[in-house]
Amino acid sequence: MLKTGDGLVVVLVVLGAVAVLAWRALGTGWMRQQPKGPVVDLLEAEGFDVVAGKVAIPVAVTVDDRTFDSRLYVDFLAKRDGKLYAVKVEKSRKTIPTTGAALRDALLASWLVVRPHGIVVVNRETGAMRIVTFAVRPRATGRWRYAAAMGLGAALAYIFLHG
Repeated sequence: MLKTGDGLVVVLVVLGAVAVLAWRALGTGWMRQQPKGPVVDLLEAEGFDVVAGKVAIPVAVTVDDRTFDSRLYVDFLAKRDGKLYAVKVEKSRKTIPTTGAALRDALLASWLVVRPHGIVVVNRETGAMRIVTFAVRPRATGRWRYAAAMGLGAALAYIFLHG
């Protein structure tokens, strides 16, 4: 049998469950503050709309049977002209040289995980901004080699047959 106050407990439990479900459905995005600071000001001056700050992307790395949890960090996500860009802020002691290998080593993982249109590299001290894009090109197969081999084979066949 129900005792005094049991109905109140049931109502509170139901309200709590509804609140948790609503919280998950709505998310906490409305509570997040818009990123601020000098880098955001630089991006907005260049026409970017900063949509997220300091994004941690969980990555699971498996070696044999062991799984390691890790995270890949992107400083900001921004949009311009309807295209998504990942933003990496250069550290004062660790700038990214403008060479293909250095850019690949520093930025390719972020590009592969986020798949943005490009990556904006911002130097906080100088205010300089570079947009880096990656394109995976198909390997050149050298089709002329196939044509040359086919021609050589046809010539040898002609020589052996009519020779």
